[in-house]
Amino acid sequence: MQSLNNLYLKQNTPNTFQQYSYQTAYWCSLLFAFFIPISTALMNLFLLLSLAFIILSGELKNHLIISWKNPVSKVAILLFTLLFLGTFWSTAEGNDAYLTLKKYSELLYLGILLPLFQTESKKKLGIDIFLVSMLTILIPTYLIYFGIMQEFTTFTSDSYDANFTVDEGFKSHIITNILMSFVVFISATRAKLNIGNSRLRLVYILLFILSAYYTIFISTGTTGTLLTYVLVTLFLFQHFKKKYIFYLLLSLLVLIVIMKTPNSENKDGTVNKLLNRLSSLNLNTSHRNTNHRPQLYINSIKMWMSDPILGTGTGSYNAAFQTKRPVIYDITKGSKRNPHNEYLLIAVQLGLTGVLLLLYLFYVQIVASKKINNNEVKYLSQGLVLLIVIGCLGNSLIMDSGEGHFWAFFSAVLFSKTNLISNITFPK
Repeated sequence: MQSLNNLYLKQNTPNTFQQYSYQTAYWCSLLFAFFIPISTALMNLFLLLSLAFIILSGELKNHLIISWKNPVSKVAILLFTLLFLGTFWSTAEGNDAYLTLKKYSELLYLGILLPLFQTESKKKLGIDIFLVSMLTILIPTYLIYFGIMQEFTTFTSDSYDANFTVDEGFKSHIITNILMSFVVFISATRAKLNIGNSRLRLVYILLFILSAYYTIFISTGTTGTLLTYVLVTLFLFQHFKKKYIFYLLLSLLVLIVIMKTPNSENKDGTVNKLLNRLSSLNLNTSHRNTNHRPQLYINSIKMWMSDPILGTGTGSYNAAFQTKRPVIYDITKGSKRNPHNEYLLIAVQLGLTGVLLLLYLFYVQIVASKKINNNEVKYLSQGLVLLIVIGCLGNSLIMDSGEGHFWAFFSAVLFSKTNLISNITFPK
């Protein structure tokens, strides 16, 4: 290990252009994070620019080495490698295998971005940028919600109009509410940790109230609403320990009260969605108005059982559904490419091998979070793991573009110091 470190320490001091390129790569990564909940096009642009400037800085090799030595990014790379190998036995039609593999590219981006956030100040700025980005959603949302301004169009073309709405923000209600649930958790954590700074603490308390109210009462995103309760429960466990049971019972009581609130359309919608999905398990599958998610889950498990070890290959979910469950495929063809469950999606494509590797990735993140010295980073890393573990039950969070890039960015920020090579130097 020492000889490997010496190899890098003997490298020449980076020139001015390399230093400039490396700093630009970092700022582009921040802009990439800023646009995750706002614009997919700009998100992808700044991610591409960040990768380009890392190459121009001459640090790509060091990034790859650190990524391989970091336990979190190493397992992510292995999962992507398995997805790549899965294209060779895939039964996918056309270019579905390639397109699906491309959607999982954030597993590689995690490792490439990770070395950019080696210092505590860079980590903090990365988190701050995300909060500022979400404020650009919260502020106009409340202005519209209270009738101060109207919903507006953000992009117009001949075939498509993008509108900012109270429920969806700049994108969809699903991703916006999932990301907002993490804002709830970050603001609660910072309010608790900033006891000595009353003004800053007040800011985070206010942010907690606004974001929590949004996830519970305004947005119709079911996953984000449930994640809010899960993350608040984790927050209580992290900071109150012995009082955990009492606070958990109290939070459940509040949940019940909110469910019964007559004006809480979002909660009524969330509860009704869950009850509808449970009841649809017993409905005739030929009924085309049925809520199909439970049926998708059941049939995905059946498809998995027919190829339990390695699955039917990367990008093969649609083809497997069509050939193995043709009757159900015809009914649920609107969801034929996605069971809205990351575990089942991986299971159909890569079998038990892929599921175990995905679970191992989350396990490594849990173990790594316990080794983080900075309390804020430690608590947030645990929240991120819980968010992705629970969120993947109701959505394909890693494959989905916005949610997957959000997870990759925060994994890079929060787990960047768990590498085994600690003294490789980068341009200042």
